[in-house]
Amino acid sequence: MALIGAMVIIIAISDYFTGSDLEFGLFYLIPILFSATIHRTYALILVFVSASLSFLTDVAIAGYSSIGYGALWDFLSHIAIFSLVALLRSNLIQSNQMERQQARTDSLTGAANIRAFHEIANAEIHRSIRYKHPLTIAFLDIDNFKSVNDTLGHITGDKLLSTMVAVLQARLRDTDTVARLGGDEFAILLPETGQEDARPVISHTITQLTDELQKHNWNVTFSIGVLTCVDIPPTVEKMMKTVDALMYDVKHGGKDAVRYSVYSPRPGETESEN
Repeated sequence: MALIGAMVIIIAISDYFTGSDLEFGLFYLIPILFSATIHRTYALILVFVSASLSFLTDVAIAGYSSIGYGALWDFLSHIAIFSLVALLRSNLIQSNQMERQQARTDSLTGAANIRAFHEIANAEIHRSIRYKHPLTIAFLDIDNFKSVNDTLGHITGDKLLSTMVAVLQARLRDTDTVARLGGDEFAILLPETGQEDARPVISHTITQLTDELQKHNWNVTFSIGVLTCVDIPPTVEKMMKTVDALMYDVKHGGKDAVRYSVYSPRPGETESEN
């Protein structure tokens, strides 16, 4: 912002010293475009400042007694043009940001979608390798979710999924990631979390989640696999395959349980494979 302010001052000084022979007013659009990229309010403030400086420069050059309706018209036209440019730039950036966010977010629940999850998981794996920190992932599958859709309707099923994500996001850290991988399958990514720390987090979160869902008489449970990666984290694909197998072990063993494991690299596996 300091650079943008300096640009405005330089333009005003240049406008003054070049006199009336050269028109520098449109150059104010450069810092206004930059400021609109940062924040709309700041850009609109800069619009008024830039138009005022342009007007004051004209007054200083021509003298106060020579200022007529033309200068006032220039001031108002600068306000209009600068504001239009600032708003168009700000709206374009906001629209692009919204599109990027929607491309990474599950439209129903607001959780990260599978594409965003893979990007985040890949980044966390590399960060885990660099700083030698553990990384834990939980893979959740909702037991008997189909019966909710069949007996209570898909609208209720959708509400269940949204409520579940809201509870998870409220209970977990800002650095944790909740993702909907498809249907009634979800993943929770816990950076810098070993198995010892993950156990109480998962247990407490599932208890609160179950309590909340039972308030709505949604009689569902969860089959959960929890994988902690230490030393040599796998690729995202290996990590998901391993934790998915843990979850299905729970499914085949009677559901409504959590199975924990620590990732064990195969003989000869090294960090260079990630």
